[in-house]
Amino acid sequence: MQEWHKYDASDFSYLDSLGYDRIIEEAQQKRYSIRSLSNFSSLHSSLDCRTDADLDPMVPLCIGMDYNANINWIVCGQPRGNRQNVLKSFYVKFERKIPAFIADFCTYYAPHANHSVIYYYDATALGSNYAVNDQDFHWVVVHEFERHGWSVQDVYLGNPMRHDEKYLLINQGFSGKQRLMPYFNRQNNDDLILAVQSAGVERGRNGFRKNKSTEKNPESEEDLLEHRTDGTDAFDTLYIGCEKFPQHDFYGGFVGGVR
Repeated sequence: MQEWHKYDASDFSYLDSLGYDRIIEEAQQKRYSIRSLSNFSSLHSSLDCRTDADLDPMVPLCIGMDYNANINWIVCGQPRGNRQNVLKSFYVKFERKIPAFIADFCTYYAPHANHSVIYYYDATALGSNYAVNDQDFHWVVVHEFERHGWSVQDVYLGNPMRHDEKYLLINQGFSGKQRLMPYFNRQNNDDLILAVQSAGVERGRNGFRKNKSTEKNPESEEDLLEHRTDGTDAFDTLYIGCEKFPQHDFYGGFVGGVR
């Protein structure tokens, strides 16, 4: 990932309507007093997708996910012309599981005009759900979105792509050698961007691949779960889905995007 794979897309006119500048200025003038910080925290927690200038309100949101006992991710994007815009990423850790962050997702995107998701998933979403019940990750994801009033177009990618093939595909995407080039909304993907940039590389039997050796280690202050490769795997699934399994019925002729 290069610096030009990141972009800024805050809708400042909407933020101004919320008094964002005033609250920031007040916090600075009052040296971040408890009250001013409380105002800022309340504003930040109430923000939703109306703050995002890169969102096309008329088309669905594409998502890729990663499932783990300690951390779960959704990476959300929209293809626009030859761009794969990564709009926002969500994760939950430890006791918060898939229903919790799908609720977070649906709350954030509640103002989005098109309450549809294109859910890309592979075989890792089938046949497992932390051994909590008989339903697998795929079923839980679809059920939770529908419970919140969203429609789901689930697109099965088959068995996971071989690590070396996936590494080559993603890197060709970043270098402009595939149909879509990834771009990341800087404000909405800070942990994901750091995880992508920090992902190590190792040589496997069939070529280069992502080094995932630290995924199972205990979390520490120097090695946070959200900065490991789990989030990058969710991004990989989103990119593979949009690149290899485009849903033309939804995105047929749309061209645009943040430049």
